[in-house]
Amino acid sequence: MQPRRPSPATIIASLALFFSLGGTAIAAHHYLITSTGQIKPSVLKKLTGNTGATGAAGATGLRGVEGPRGKEGPEGARSDVWQAGTGKAESTAPLWVSVPAGSYLVVAKTVVAGGEAVVACYVKGGDEEDRASGQISETVKELTLTNVETTVLSTPGTIELECKGQADHFWDAKLTATKVGAIH
Repeated sequence: MQPRRPSPATIIASLALFFSLGGTAIAAHHYLITSTGQIKPSVLKKLTGNTGATGAAGATGLRGVEGPRGKEGPEGARSDVWQAGTGKAESTAPLWVSVPAGSYLVVAKTVVAGGEAVVACYVKGGDEEDRASGQISETVKELTLTNVETTVLSTPGTIELECKGQADHFWDAKLTATKVGAIH
């Protein structure tokens, strides 16, 4: 017996079924929602209900076993700080501190006001010098100069803050020298 040949209606129906299922698969893949960012915020708000009441706190868990004590760290180098000036109006440059031999981080601040000139403040200590400068003018009536330097003194000595220029005032000055273990 020979298999029957499909009728034209069966072929057309099969093709229609094939294309409809394929189109649905393509549409599902293209329009599939994978994150809330794809949903309009007003719709998302309607989908999300109000936050419910907070539930009771759970029981506290058991405390874990205490670990072994850590190894004692090395003793660090001691830091000492020398300071001159208060950083307030009555404190004016020049300032200086006498320090023992060692390595230092030096920070100085001075407010310069009045006049019309280039002004500069210098921090000097050991073989190092740091210069901070600016210009006082009609538009810039006051400015803060900050000096930062590192220096090494092989013998006891002095670290100084000195300011120069045709300004009316050098005030709010403060000089801080912090002894550090080493400068690398």
